[in-house]
Amino acid sequence: MVSYLAFQENILLTINQSSLWIPKVDICDVKISPRREAMVDPHILVLAIVDMSEGIRTLIGNKGAKAVLRDAGRQSGPKLLESLIGHFPEVLDKEEALRRTCMVIEVLGFAKSVKKGDGNIVIEEDIFTEAIMEENLSDHPIIYFFEGLIEGFVSFMSDQKVTLVPEVVERGKIVYKYL
Repeated sequence: MVSYLAFQENILLTINQSSLWIPKVDICDVKISPRREAMVDPHILVLAIVDMSEGIRTLIGNKGAKAVLRDAGRQSGPKLLESLIGHFPEVLDKEEALRRTCMVIEVLGFAKSVKKGDGNIVIEEDIFTEAIMEENLSDHPIIYFFEGLIEGFVSFMSDQKVTLVPEVVERGKIVYKYL
C-alpha cells in the first residue's frame, strides 16, 4: 500500500508500513511539453537501454560493459534523485539510506517489491530482467547498471558508500549482497 501525507514543506511517503520524508514539490512547477509526453513508451525505453547495454558489450567486451554501465548507474542515480526532489536535506547513515533507496526504487517503478534484508537487498518483479532476451541473466551488463543506480541513490542520501554484488539473478528477481 502506498500513501502520502503533505506537511509544511515535506511529504511523508509510506509504502508497506515504511515511511520516507521527501521535500514537497509542487506538481504544477513540473512542466512536460505535450510533445515530449507522447514521445516514447517507458517499456520501449527500457528495451532500448537493455539493447544499448548489449551493444556496449559487443564493442568493449563483457567486463568492460559491466564496469561502464555500473559507473553510469552510479553517476545517474544521484542526478535522477536530485532532478526529482532537489537537494537532500539530511545526511543518513548507510543502512537508513539503503532502506529509503528500496522505497524509492518501488515508487519510481523499477520494481514491484524491494526489501532490505540482513546484508542483502531482494528485488522482485524488476523491469530489467524482464527485458533481457537472453537466458544468462546474471552475466548481462544491465544488471550492473541497476546495481550502480542503487549505489548512486545511496550516495545521494549518505556520506557512506555501499557496494553491491549480485548473488541471485533470475527473471523477475535479483538479490544483491551489500558491503
